[in-house]
Amino acid sequence: MSLDWGSVPSWLTGAGSVAALFFAAGAARAAVRSTKTQAKQLEKFEREAEAREQDLKREQANQVAAWVVLDEEALPSVQCINGSGRPVYNVTLTCHMNTHTVSCLYAVKKPDSESKQLNYATKKVRECSALISDSGTWDELYRQGHLKVSMKFLDIAGIWWRRDEKGKLHELIMDGASSLRSPGPNAI
Repeated sequence: MSLDWGSVPSWLTGAGSVAALFFAAGAARAAVRSTKTQAKQLEKFEREAEAREQDLKREQANQVAAWVVLDEEALPSVQCINGSGRPVYNVTLTCHMNTHTVSCLYAVKKPDSESKQLNYATKKVRECSALISDSGTWDELYRQGHLKVSMKFLDIAGIWWRRDEKGKLHELIMDGASSLRSPGPNAI
């Protein structure tokens, strides 16, 4: 009995087909890896673009701040700076004194190159001395961290921001039903 092994060209054609199949499978795996790598790179680029957009969005707001200091007579003085080079609007400063708060509204906070005392807010805080006398002196409140300022304002791009008592900046999302507060009599 004799087996027919076929011709050499048939064998070569079959071996070539099997080799082509292995190469095609390898190429398919490489294409899948490349696609996954590209998808990861695209995701990374999108995250970086979003971070850059957020940085640009926060650029002006990052340069606006308010705080309380004690002057040479140990009386509170509310300080504020807008180092952005552009005005901010509808600035609401809230001074937190232990369990009491005082709010002041300023229509515009003009840009400045250095911090400035806000006379109206400082006066309103100092008027509370009778209310806080049971909590101690201004110096005690200040040292204990119970004399702080938070603020809310509208930047030039129409975005509302809040800087909390610890100085952290938050974007405020206003719903369609919310209306803007009318500007106060003071400009700073």
